[in-house]
Amino acid sequence: MMKICLISNIAPHYRKEIYTLIDKHLQCDFVFGDTLNNGINTLNLSRFNNKVTILRNMQRGEVTIWQRGVLSEIFKKYDAFIVADDIRCLSTWILLFFSKNERFRSLKALFLNSFILRSSQTTY
Repeated sequence: MMKICLISNIAPHYRKEIYTLIDKHLQCDFVFGDTLNNGINTLNLSRFNNKVTILRNMQRGEVTIWQRGVLSEIFKKYDAFIVADDIRCLSTWILLFFSKNERFRSLKALFLNSFILRSSQTTY
């Protein structure tokens, strides 16, 4: 079975069902950021069966720009990453770059995201 690492800036309540299924059916370690300043409720992580690691989010306003410690995950024995993170997070892009770099490691990477702009920012 593949060894997977799921990384997210938080463990939001609205992803409970998918994270529960991943925890139950896959060999997956979870890496979550500690908090966000946006009022989203988070999951009770003590119910997870697989390993859960909490990292420190560094933010600018409501945006996580870096997850301290996330790059060390690239050195662990994972076959794939699932990144469910804010696309504005620089550490996520660096992690994905190194996970796909053949000179370093060539891992599978899946970006699971729902990025919603405020209606005042949306252009058509």
